[in-house]
Amino acid sequence: MIARLVLGALLSAMALGQLVSFDRMPDILTTYGLTSGAASTALAAALVAAEAVGGLWLLARPRSRNAAPAWLFTAVAVTWTVLAAQAYARGLAIDNCGCFGTYLAPPAALVRARRGRADAGLRRRTAAWKPKPGRKSRPRSNRGKAAPRSPGFRSGPRQGEERREVMMRAIWNGVVIAETPRTKRVEGNHYFPPESVKREYLADSPTRTLCLWKGMARCCTLTVGGESRPDAAWYYPRPSPLARRIKTHVAFGSGVTVEGTREQAEPRVGG
Repeated sequence: MIARLVLGALLSAMALGQLVSFDRMPDILTTYGLTSGAASTALAAALVAAEAVGGLWLLARPRSRNAAPAWLFTAVAVTWTVLAAQAYARGLAIDNCGCFGTYLAPPAALVRARRGRADAGLRRRTAAWKPKPGRKSRPRSNRGKAAPRSPGFRSGPRQGEERREVMMRAIWNGVVIAETPRTKRVEGNHYFPPESVKREYLADSPTRTLCLWKGMARCCTLTVGGESRPDAAWYYPRPSPLARRIKTHVAFGSGVTVEGTREQAEPRVGG
């Protein structure tokens, strides 16, 4: 009886989590690569119905020997196992399995979400900080003599000298895929503005990945010189409000070299 109560509670929790976040369930199931559109919606509805019926049946009649709820639990377990196994075999990136909807996501996704919120809070506190009026910072005393500056040390370019700026590039197979003086860095990845990416080398792939705090990402396949690298880039066409600053920006995965070099710019004129 205890086992039936535990199974009933598990199925009911799964059905409740998926039902509350049902608007996201089709997208989550689409990331597994087997269904899309109406098929994903139908699969989500079938899973919620089976879990709800089986869970309530087991909780309401734990002493019953009827095998129907056990078969419902088996069908649900086999469905999720098949989805997970084929996704693993195909190397798909699934940030949230969807067993409980958008709740109880894997620890990695929760860590990224918490880290994103912590970074956002730190930026807000830093921007709002102001020194107290009338308070002067005391100069730090240096023990001994200060180290002499090297003859080549300069705090900045002088008049008439050429200044240089860093250009970020994404390179694969010896070809520059994207180039820009400024990227947006999130979780260690450089996101290139859409206008800086050479779209002729990219093609949308059917792969989708879901991040708990950024939203649904669309993957792209790189093709250069007749060679292809599936799902080597991704972007967020409709990110969550927390990640709106990287909307439609493109990031690149392993195998693609992202580097920064200093480019020669126009000579400075004036002081």
